[in-house]
Amino acid sequence: MSGVKESIFSTVLDTLEHVHFNHITIMITSVIVLFFRSLIFRKRNVSVKLFSTALKSENNGDFEEALTNYEAALAEVARARHNKSFKVKIIEKISILHTVIQYQKNIFNLRKDVY
Repeated sequence: MSGVKESIFSTVLDTLEHVHFNHITIMITSVIVLFFRSLIFRKRNVSVKLFSTALKSENNGDFEEALTNYEAALAEVARARHNKSFKVKIIEKISILHTVIQYQKNIFNLRKDVY
């Protein structure tokens, strides 16, 4: 009988060790996945922060600074290769700012010629 009890006991211990190993494997895999996910979101946040800064500069009338920040945000989005619609939105903003800056330069030159 004691041989049977020892056999059952060792089988139970082996099972528990195997289950414990599986839990550790799952935890390590989860930590690795979360680490890489945080890296991806951090890169995404850089482009979003640059876009936000550019938007504030644009709203304050500092179009040159806004243009610089939009171009930096576009470079970050292109480097991270994510969110195509965000990339298109930044390109549209850059295009509009080029037009606004050119318009301001033309108005300044017209006023300069009038005086």
